[in-house]
Amino acid sequence: MKHSEATIKKSCKDLLESMKIPYAPSPVYKGKTQSGRFIHAGKPGWPDYTAILPGTEVCPCCSEQIIIQGKFAGLEFKKSHGGKQSPEQKAMQNFIRSSGGIYLLVNSPRVLREYLEGLK
Repeated sequence: MKHSEATIKKSCKDLLESMKIPYAPSPVYKGKTQSGRFIHAGKPGWPDYTAILPGTEVCPCCSEQIIIQGKFAGLEFKKSHGGKQSPEQKAMQNFIRSSGGIYLLVNSPRVLREYLEGLK
């Protein structure tokens, strides 16, 4: 099934909210001023959403999974067929991952759902 980027983003927003994971859409704006000049606000390549995903470890005293610390996550949404990252997005992916963060390229709601289920 083909999904538009907007459909994927909406499904993932609903999933993050249902799991009570804090997230925020990136403040990016592209458009024209009244005089016709193009403007762009936001860092090129910055992911569509940022989130704090729970980090889990095994508690040494009771062997239960517990949340110890959260991890920064960048979520970049692309349509399911033909969505490609820009060079700036690829550079940001490398930066986030090399800094210890998580970067997910999400071309289906299933991608995010399976990743989050694997954190449990």
